[in-house]
Amino acid sequence: FFFKQKTAYEMQRGLVGSEMCIRDRKNAKTVGPVAKGFEKSVKGYVFNLDSNSSSKIQFPKDDKLCLGLLQPYLVLQVFILKGKSFTLELVVADSSKTRRRLIFTTNTKELVVNLLHARIPLNYVLSNTWLNLSIDIMSFCNICFKGATHRAIDGIYLSAHCKVRRIFTIKNPIMDTNDCMASPR
Repeated sequence: FFFKQKTAYEMQRGLVGSEMCIRDRKNAKTVGPVAKGFEKSVKGYVFNLDSNSSSKIQFPKDDKLCLGLLQPYLVLQVFILKGKSFTLELVVADSSKTRRRLIFTTNTKELVVNLLHARIPLNYVLSNTWLNLSIDIMSFCNICFKGATHRAIDGIYLSAHCKVRRIFTIKNPIMDTNDCMASPR
């Protein structure tokens, strides 16, 4: 599978071609304590999903709407707390307009796939550091759903104990500067 992790300091500045950038609550539905505050380490505002409860952020705000994000790489600038639960659920439409779910989570140890859902383990993702977690949506759809072709990301659901700076899509993969591909430990 295709994950790339880079610490925030390794990421090139000024990504060109981002189709979406989520920075405020007007596009999101939040559940539980989700606070927006200034984070000195990244010199900017972040969403803090409370580590003592089940906080959630959902994009778009209305379940009946679709994000319609066409670019194949999703990037999360995220700080995942060590030993805490992290789940990212993506609603992805394929070329036949079938909506499927890719669920990336630290709560499972093995890949589980059925016709419309894939639960993908994230137990090897770095924690307690700011990451630019890049996910190749096209490859995950193709592998998990046997040849399904990615058309768009229609929804993003984040249920975690973490801090999020940005979520955006890009057309091309993040270039490796030091072969920082994720691998199971």
